[in-house]
Amino acid sequence: MITGLRSNIRYNVVVTAIGADGAGTPSMSVAARTAPNGVGVLTFITTPTSFTMYLEQVPGVTGFEVEVNNTMDDTNSTVYSVPDSIVNSLYISVVLNRLPNTNYSVRVRASQVASSDYSESQSPYGVAQFVTTDMISVFASINLTMQTFAADANTDATLRATIESELLNAYQTQSERVVNVTVIAFVGTSQCHHELIVSDQSVPPSTADFDLTLVNSSLYSDSFVRYHGKYLLWVPFPDGDTYCFCPYFFFFFSFFLFLFFLSNAGL
Repeated sequence: MITGLRSNIRYNVVVTAIGADGAGTPSMSVAARTAPNGVGVLTFITTPTSFTMYLEQVPGVTGFEVEVNNTMDDTNSTVYSVPDSIVNSLYISVVLNRLPNTNYSVRVRASQVASSDYSESQSPYGVAQFVTTDMISVFASINLTMQTFAADANTDATLRATIESELLNAYQTQSERVVNVTVIAFVGTSQCHHELIVSDQSVPPSTADFDLTLVNSSLYSDSFVRYHGKYLLWVPFPDGDTYCFCPYFFFFFSFFLFLFFLSNAGL
């Protein structure tokens, strides 16, 4: 065994027998390559249900294994082969079907160099790195019956901050899982399109049947909420009142922004 060599280096090996009479004839040169020793992750890009890893480029490597573990509940690790089915290119690994707002540990190793396969004992995993998926983003609209927006409301930073603070306080009164509210646009004299950030692990971020309302200290129900200044009035569904909470979905967001930009452009 030859020790003290560098990882992932091609060596030329020549063997010479040495006896009482001295050194014999050197053997033919044989090429041998040491295995890589762990692979780093350069950066992560996250969504609520997936993350993309940009892997360290290791010379000669043609295959990786990515080990992913849910560190919140210590579930068994899942090992993905790269580049089989979860990558766009050799050094980009996309891990799908994750839980929102969940911390994961990730380790990567080189499993193949050129045409040679290496076991985990030959080519070990690199140091574990940690990544947290994004929180769920939900888009909604509400009539603020105690408000009358001016024509320039969308450029009023003070008004925007006040409404965001007031809505956040109202949502958090019913559920601590709402961690942030961001105003998207004011429409007409009282309509407010806004985004909710929710620290939940069980609700899909984009589902046609996904209704977010605030009833009985639960975020999820088939009821509407009516907002009057600093007071919330709960109204069972269906309700004929025109001032009601109307949940929207992610695919409406682009439409809201489109209308907002058109109105600002004067088109």
